[in-house]
Amino acid sequence: MPHLPLWAWWTPDVLVWIALAGVGYAWVFYGPLRDRLPGIPPPNRSQAFYFYAGLLLLYAALGSPLGALAMGYLYTAHMVQHMLAAIAVPPLLIIGLPKEVWRAVFNSRLGGVLRWFIRPIAAIVAFNVVFSLMVYPPVIVAMVDSMAVMVALHLLLVLTGMIVWWPMISPLAEAPRLHPAQQMLYLFGNSLAMILPLALVLFAGKPIYGASYVRPPSLPMLGQLGELGDQELGAATCLTFVHTVYLILAVTRFYEWAHMERGLERRVELAPVIELAARRP
Repeated sequence: MPHLPLWAWWTPDVLVWIALAGVGYAWVFYGPLRDRLPGIPPPNRSQAFYFYAGLLLLYAALGSPLGALAMGYLYTAHMVQHMLAAIAVPPLLIIGLPKEVWRAVFNSRLGGVLRWFIRPIAAIVAFNVVFSLMVYPPVIVAMVDSMAVMVALHLLLVLTGMIVWWPMISPLAEAPRLHPAQQMLYLFGNSLAMILPLALVLFAGKPIYGASYVRPPSLPMLGQLGELGDQELGAATCLTFVHTVYLILAVTRFYEWAHMERGLERRVELAPVIELAARRP
């Protein structure tokens, strides 16, 4: 891969599109289009913060020097892109939009399709089909050779990431999140599904991406890594990050479940007292 000029390391074309998305968010919710959204309140400060944080991480994944490194220099950078697009960006975008927007989406013509995809098994399958596709060697080669393909597939990963996150953080009662105990099983199932494609890369024992990745002379430390080392580091980094996040989520859901059970037991214990008090004249 030829040397990139300094400006190209920041991927200005991706930066422009991300900036336009940020401007569009402000234009729709706070600008002249605000009056055309009856019944939809503007996002509060927290929601706006989460949305713009999601856009910033999306740019970090698709553009920035990380994106430039992923375009033919470093497979590990490519896997970091996957982690940001699949794990970090989707929940921020979901939280960053008012629930009334999501209600309008689910009440639209796409609502039936979306309700089918956010079912736990369907969500796990849809997400992991896309995720597995994006570690398949011919797809990696296509992404390295074309910025348009790389951006399009990562946006698809963000979309399926939002689907797989929805049962855990849904803001809608009409399309509710799972019970904490169910979320624990859901996280376990999704983590198992993600292990197989990453394990195939990690334990391949030989480079499987051909000459797609070369070590840039301007970054001599990467030359020590080698093709196989880069491949193993990328898969191991992704496995570690994803399962650490899922473990933390599972622990928090366990404590949430335990808290709910303690509250239920407390209400059961107090029920006779409340009933007796109600009977008193």
